[in-house]
Amino acid sequence: MAERKKCEFCSNTFKDIYAVKKHQKTAKYCLEIQGKTNVEKENIEKLLLKLTALATENTQLKSENTFLKEEN
Repeated sequence: MAERKKCEFCSNTFKDIYAVKKHQKTAKYCLEIQGKTNVEKENIEKLLLKLTALATENTQLKSENTFLKEEN
């Protein structure tokens, strides 16, 4: 039987190194141990700011489009 690979942060074992890497990037409890939950929160906040800016731009463009249709 092949030797199982161990997560260096939470000590869970997996069948191969690829499963360990995926686990380390996605398992919330392991991310907390790694101290990466704040990074995830910061990324979400940045995305929300971009989304808000795009929604504002979209509204402005719709308004401009309506004006140009009426003018045409």
